Amino acid sequence: LLRLRGVPSVCVAYFVVKMVRYCLMFWLPFFLVKAANLSAGDAAKLATLLDLGGAAGGVCVGLVADRLCGGAMVLACAPFALLTAALLVVHANAYHLGVGANAACMLGVGFAVAAPDGILGGAVARNLCEYNARPDAAELSPAVSGLVNGCGSVGAILQGFGTAGLVAALGWRGLFYTLAGLMALAFAALLPTIALERAGLVVPAHLVGGEPARGSRPTRRSSSVHFA
Repeated sequence: LLRLRGVPSVCVAYFVVKMVRYCLMFWLPFFLVKAANLSAGDAAKLATLLDLGGAAGGVCVGLVADRLCGGAMVLACAPFALLTAALLVVHANAYHLGVGANAACMLGVGFAVAAPDGILGGAVARNLCEYNARPDAAELSPAVSGLVNGCGSVGAILQGFGTAGLVAALGWRGLFYTLAGLMALAFAALLPTIALERAGLVVPAHLVGGEPARGSRPTRRSSSVHFA
């Protein structure tokens, strides 16, 4: 499976995205109490904003992929990874400003990180098989999806072993800078897949369906994400 073009880079990116997202989910309440000096009640409420922003981000990236990127889902979600990195840097320098600043940062980070999380763990697996011109794409895509999601799960697990050590060594600001760097790495890892996606979205008509016609021209593949 790792010999399929695009699969290794998506696995690396999803590993990193899950590591960052689960680190935020598990450590935010503790961080807000210890570093931002918020009450336990305020910290619990603010931590939910990460998921609230994530719900909006998941919908937004689907619309961007379908309406603006011609179905190029990896292309649509990659800038959200960079946006996550930028917002984490902002949060690293603004968490001491009170409830409002932390709330805005939580909403923004949740919004941004949910986009690559939702896309990379979803329909991208089937698309990668099709971009590799595999006639057995429908049968192979569950295995690719399992591999990608498995890599994400490993990232989610490993964050629990490294976060405490990073905080002890670098402090909370250092942790946020590290998470920002990881999201930038996720963006860089997706660049080869974006190139593959751009080439794969234009395919010969006979690969979309039906028999090849004499002199058939390439046709544009539609997105796997559709909204009314």
